[in-house]
Amino acid sequence: MRRLILILASLTLAALAHAAEDVRVVDAPRVLVGDLVPTAPVELAKIDVGPAPRPGSSRLFTPTDLESLLNPIRGQLAPHSSVRVVRATRRWTEPELRSWLEEALRKQLPPYAQLVRLEVPRNLLTPASVDIGVITLARLVKRSGTQRASVAFELRTRGQAHERLNLVAELALDSRATLRDITRGTSLTLVVSSSGSRVTASATALADADIGDTIAFQVSRTHKVLRARVSSSREAEVLGE
Repeated sequence: MRRLILILASLTLAALAHAAEDVRVVDAPRVLVGDLVPTAPVELAKIDVGPAPRPGSSRLFTPTDLESLLNPIRGQLAPHSSVRVVRATRRWTEPELRSWLEEALRKQLPPYAQLVRLEVPRNLLTPASVDIGVITLARLVKRSGTQRASVAFELRTRGQAHERLNLVAELALDSRATLRDITRGTSLTLVVSSSGSRVTASATALADADIGDTIAFQVSRTHKVLRARVSSSREAEVLGE
C-alpha cells in the first residue's frame, strides 16, 4: 500500500510540474529573453539566451534556469513557472519536397543538362521558416546521355545554415556536355559564407572551368581577384583565406 501511495504521489507531482510549464513556440535558431518572458522590456527582449531546440524536440527552462539566466539582467523578470520552448516546424511530404528541391535545382543546372528525377526522402522535418542556400552538384562526366550525380542542398533558416541534404539526381545531358561548364569571361555570382551570413557579388571567370573546379574570379565592382570553387553554372563559393 505504501509503495502504491508513493507511486501515486510521484505521478501527481509530475502532473503538477507539467501543468506549471508555459509553452513558447519559436521560429528562429536562437531563443531570446522575449521568447521566455513576453512582458520583457524592449531593450531586454532581444538578449540571446541560447540555441533553439531542433525541429521535433523541445527545451525546458526550469525556474532555476530562468533565475540564473535573467537575474543578472533584471531579477523581477524571472517567472515562477518553467518555460518549455518548442521549435515551429514543417513536415514535408515526398511530393512537396521533390517539387521544392527540383525547382531550385533546375535553376542551377548547366544549359546542357535536364533534370529527369531527384531522389528525396519520404518525409522531412524542418524549421517552419526554411529556404535553400547553396546547391552543390558533383562533377559530371564529359559525355552525353543519362547520368546519376550527387547533389547537396544547404537548408537555411533566418540566414543561418540548418542542415545539408545529400541526394542523388538523374540527369539527361546533350552533346554540349563535352564542352567546359564555364569559359573565360563568363559572369557568375560569388558566394561568401561566414558565421551564418551569406554575401554575394557579381564576378567574371578568369579561366575555363568545370563544376567542381577552383579558379580565379575578378569581382565586378571592386576588381579584386578571388579564388572560388564553381558550384553550378551560375554560382561559385569563395574559399576561406
